[in-house]
Amino acid sequence: MSALNPKVVAKIDSAVSAFRTWSQGKRFLGCRVVQYCGIELVGADDVELAEAEWRIRGYLGDGYHIAWDEHEGRLYFCVWEGWDDEVVVPSWQRVFAELNLE
Repeated sequence: MSALNPKVVAKIDSAVSAFRTWSQGKRFLGCRVVQYCGIELVGADDVELAEAEWRIRGYLGDGYHIAWDEHEGRLYFCVWEGWDDEVVVPSWQRVFAELNLE
């Protein structure tokens, strides 16, 4: 297994720290990951809340983008592919409805 680039490690650590700050004191009913490839929804799955930070680390370490929000008491992770200068960022309305980005 190769070591991650220090910039990637810093990005992961920063994201986990931001997630901890954002989620502090919140109680979620569940957790859902909604994943996109380009404008296409490629999957949506319920995951354990205990996996939240592991998911952030894993997706960022694999080169994906990840964002989170709360909707109707559930934690949502939106995961998508793309280079920083050509990323199509999904809107939360489409993520919550699990729709393609078209």
